[in-house]
Amino acid sequence: MQKEFNYKFIFWVLLIAAAAIRLFAVAYYADTNPATANLWEFGEQARNYIEHGNISFTYENVRVPSANTPPGIVVALIVLFKLFGISSLALKSMLAINFLFSLLIVYFTYRLALLLTKNLNVSLLSLFLVSFYPSFVYVGATYHSFNVAVGLFLLAIYLALSFFENNKTVYLILLGLTCGLMILFRGNFIVYALLLSAFLFFYSKPIKKIVIVLLIAMAVISPWVIRNYLTFDQVIIGANTLGFNLWRGHNDQCSGSGETDKLRKPDLSLNQKMAALPKDSLYESRRDKVMLNHALQYIKDNPVKELNMIGKKLMLFWVWEFYDTEFTHSLIYLVPHFLTLTLFVFGFILAYFSMNRVYWQLLAWIFVLQSIEIVIFFVLIRYRMTIEPLIFIFSAIAFESLWRKLFKQEQMSIGN
Repeated sequence: MQKEFNYKFIFWVLLIAAAAIRLFAVAYYADTNPATANLWEFGEQARNYIEHGNISFTYENVRVPSANTPPGIVVALIVLFKLFGISSLALKSMLAINFLFSLLIVYFTYRLALLLTKNLNVSLLSLFLVSFYPSFVYVGATYHSFNVAVGLFLLAIYLALSFFENNKTVYLILLGLTCGLMILFRGNFIVYALLLSAFLFFYSKPIKKIVIVLLIAMAVISPWVIRNYLTFDQVIIGANTLGFNLWRGHNDQCSGSGETDKLRKPDLSLNQKMAALPKDSLYESRRDKVMLNHALQYIKDNPVKELNMIGKKLMLFWVWEFYDTEFTHSLIYLVPHFLTLTLFVFGFILAYFSMNRVYWQLLAWIFVLQSIEIVIFFVLIRYRMTIEPLIFIFSAIAFESLWRKLFKQEQMSIGN
């Protein structure tokens, strides 16, 4: 009874501490002045909707219809701007939403660890890591979509595994809604929605129920897909940026990292082709196609460089993204990063023998898909945040195992 109380007490202390440090980060880092705050491309699109009645973006001083980002944050900003105007209060409300999703990441990292390992020690260690890991603290003070998307991603994994264990239809309904929403915040997360559906299809019963997930997810994203088809005469599920993102990862100045984009010299040939495009409703689609063809031609013409870049991108993603000099060169990042990375390697191996093999395979596929994505495109530090909560769980497995061996303590499992 005393042990159970101690674990609950530690859980609440860590959760409250996670909330407190994130509130401090918001207070210290967040800019709530609409004139100076970095709202990324989401802000311009939301402003244009308020002022001009459509989601649009400006290219070379010409405003054209846009789908260059998934609509999740854009729609949230539009709603807040309608309620409070383009004001500090609207931005503070957006930060409040991001704060809640940052806590969702913290909570469902803990819940996933508990579900995957049935080990309270590992769960609390995972909670500790995600609570104080620098990038997860800082991201709650920004207006980027990644915070919301990762929170929904972890929730989706939790719902899929919960259905696998309990076979309750309510989990499938919630999973479909969650998958649809996470696609609206990060279009590439459709890959994970399909992976979770495939996981349930191959390993769960009854198989027919899995269709529920896909149908509900399709219903959630359908307004955005229909809008894009009517506007651009093509099916765009997430964002109209396949060519742009492929070009960022495949050009003669590519480093493998998106952080070096600001150092890139102008590509006169590419710029001339894009400058010749008419600035009409199809400009963004034509522009993306030009960049897609440019990237594909570069890949075809430079096979050796491309092969070398695969290894470099994987190194940047899995070992150290050293191009992000403002963040990843600081000790506050380097120490926890390399500590959790080292523990992860051992924890991943240990989990192969101790974790439900089906669960281990699902998480392994998530790591594989994320690795394939950055090889196809490029690396940014926030892309690693997609899988870092899962990395924390494996790191906690290794640390807990090492601790028990050194101090001869027993594992605290559910039901103990």
